[in-house]
Amino acid sequence: MAAKKSTAQNKLRQQYREILSKQDEEYKRIAESQRKWVRGLAQRIEEEERPEFKEWDRKVIAGILRLWADNLKDAKPKPKGKPAEFDHVGLAWTYWKLRLHNKLSDTKAKERLAELYEIDDRHVARIVKEHAPGIEGFIKMGTVIWKDSDD
Repeated sequence: MAAKKSTAQNKLRQQYREILSKQDEEYKRIAESQRKWVRGLAQRIEEEERPEFKEWDRKVIAGILRLWADNLKDAKPKPKGKPAEFDHVGLAWTYWKLRLHNKLSDTKAKERLAELYEIDDRHVARIVKEHAPGIEGFIKMGTVIWKDSDD
């Protein structure tokens, strides 16, 4: 009985894979057709001085341009990938120096460090939060003396 059930399940799985495979092939054909059509529009725009477009073509072109405009960022994008190796404790100490000695706000200090280390603000915030208890302990004990520097 178990063998029949297993065989039936395998048969259903195989049918399901075949259906998915056909859907993937259909999607691939549709995507290729759309790419061909969009490339054709682009070619007409480049080659013709005053290309004539159908209403649907104009709507697609306008939609693409609006989407592009909506996705333009106001700020320079941060580098992607693994951040460069650096001393996290040193970054946390520098944060506290900027806060206490240079009198920068929390946000300004984090922004300055993110720019200096070329990492995301959230990464700076995580590092500061992680090392804050130890550094605050040193500060409370009065063992930290800030040395004036030219930064």
